[in-house]
Amino acid sequence: MFAPPTFPRNLLNMKRENPTIEICPGITRRTVAHGKNMYQMMATLAAGSTMPAHSHPQEQIVHILEGQMRLIVDGVPHELLPGDSFYLASDVPHGVETLLPTRVLDTFSPPRNDYLAIDEKVLGKDHPNVASDLYNLVGLLLRSNRDEEVETLETVGAERVAAAKFELEGKSNYPDATFTLRLSYGAVKGYEENGRQVLPFTNIAGAFERATGRDPFRLPE
Repeated sequence: MFAPPTFPRNLLNMKRENPTIEICPGITRRTVAHGKNMYQMMATLAAGSTMPAHSHPQEQIVHILEGQMRLIVDGVPHELLPGDSFYLASDVPHGVETLLPTRVLDTFSPPRNDYLAIDEKVLGKDHPNVASDLYNLVGLLLRSNRDEEVETLETVGAERVAAAKFELEGKSNYPDATFTLRLSYGAVKGYEENGRQVLPFTNIAGAFERATGRDPFRLPE
């Protein structure tokens, strides 16, 4: 279990309670931090949401914290998963199609002064300094690191153990459940029972082949 991170007081004083702004339907942003040459924001995208192709003079780095989305850069699609990053040069057209609920950490250089101006307009006045977004950001980064560095290795290791166990025990025992289909253990084929060959697929005793639409061969609609 991780202890809550601590931050120097001068770092907390740089952070304010920034508003959540809708960029387009289903997609919101929230400023995380900014400086003289950089701007960083958290984007939250609902599944199925889209962002039309657009461009801006800032360079941008897209880093996926969770979810799945398709980034379309100059007409070429790129599917991104947690832990993936993508660099966008200045003035390159790009759009988004969100496949799963997604959270993205976006970094721009130079800063998005247009976004900062909108933040100031919405805020209207200063808000207390808070660290909640920083805690959330650290938690998401730790989770993303675990997904990529730990759980992937655990899954591969479990599959290898299951394969070795199956090789050793053969058909005397069921294979371990490793979140993979049991059909992956050998070919799909029928079997013999009481001298009769049983096919691996069913046609419900030929019900559809004999269906006439009238009793006794009428099938429910």
